[in-house]
Amino acid sequence: MKFKIKGTEFTLSFTFLALFLILACVGEVKICLFSFITSLLHETVHIAFILILGGNVKAVTLTAFGANIVRGEKSLTSLKEALISLSAPVFNLILGGLFYKTLPLFSLVNSGIGLFNLLPFYDFDGGRGLSFLLESIIETDKINRILDVTAVLVTFLFTFISVYFCFKFKMNLTLVLLSVYMIFKLFVRLKPNVKNSYKC
Repeated sequence: MKFKIKGTEFTLSFTFLALFLILACVGEVKICLFSFITSLLHETVHIAFILILGGNVKAVTLTAFGANIVRGEKSLTSLKEALISLSAPVFNLILGGLFYKTLPLFSLVNSGIGLFNLLPFYDFDGGRGLSFLLESIIETDKINRILDVTAVLVTFLFTFISVYFCFKFKMNLTLVLLSVYMIFKLFVRLKPNVKNSYKC
């Protein structure tokens, strides 16, 4: 499904729609709806900060594994890129705090998505933000080594906690599936071109 808003092309991929339908069938509709709204807000904040800080957006594709924001050729400073990376998860955490009493489920979904995206893992918002913050003081090779170490540690801890919660509290497999995704990324190590695309 494709549509345009002020020259920017938006695409809802098959994987995004399929995941939403699967979650709606096997899980609670309210959680799926809140997750969908939270994800859209998350990406909207990224796009808003790109535009506010002087960048431009050519296309946005929503997939089952997040969003791919294709940007134009305008390059921004490392600090601005770090702000763009960290803006959306911080916004999710703020919403999580604001709706803690009135909409606890919406608060939980926002807090979960915000914290997950802040993990210092490769092309997660936290990993991108960390690499941009370090860019002006450390060489690229060292930044890559730091990200390799943090990615392994974060994946190990996240996987351990996910499996523990799954068996101890009989929670659903969502966290375990996210762990599998992170383990896969460790081996594949898909690193996007930070100047022209933005995965979140």
